[in-house]
Amino acid sequence: MNVSQTITINAPPAAVFGWIEDPGKAVAWMTNVSHTQVLHEEPGRVGTTFQETVADAAGSLTIKGVITAFQPNRRIDFHLESRANVVDVCYIVAGDSAGAGARVDVKATIRWKFPINLLTTLQAGKLKRRVEAELASDLSRLKELCEQSRR
Repeated sequence: MNVSQTITINAPPAAVFGWIEDPGKAVAWMTNVSHTQVLHEEPGRVGTTFQETVADAAGSLTIKGVITAFQPNRRIDFHLESRANVVDVCYIVAGDSAGAGARVDVKATIRWKFPINLLTTLQAGKLKRRVEAELASDLSRLKELCEQSRR
């Protein structure tokens, strides 16, 4: 499943990127992330590993992550893996067309593991809408936090 979204934030790209690049800040703006821990930090960020706990009404899940690409204040890619799925996500941050803020483009590929992949095949449309709604909510919260800290 592929999902993508774009949001414009009234804050400098470097400030926005600072929220995205730090796995520890995910708790503040990602809906279901309840805990994060950096396991190993690499110079240049690529190869840095971390662990997140996500929780919702269905329970909690541990996700292991690694930073797979990094361009300061511009781009960061994560590879995330849990017992339920594998996710590759790319965040690209650029100045907006007005020059006053940042545009954030998010692209994610989600692959479900067995047996969840069988269930997702039957309800692919519904699941995709749920994932897109959660991403939109997360990005709205990111926008709110970035714009508040700018004041």
